[in-house]
Amino acid sequence: MGTEIDVMFPDGITADQRIVLAERYAQTLSDRYNVLVDVAIHRPTVTRNMWGG
Repeated sequence: MGTEIDVMFPDGITADQRIVLAERYAQTLSDRYNVLVDVAIHRPTVTRNMWGG
């Protein structure tokens, strides 16, 4: 059995900051629930709102 958790980081943080946050979150989940955690960090995508901004 497995669970997938998607996390969106706020705009303006660096790649290094995303890595640190993801690793800390994964470690917290692993420690709290005694489970294995697999982390995949993807490059942010550029999104536009419905008004073209």
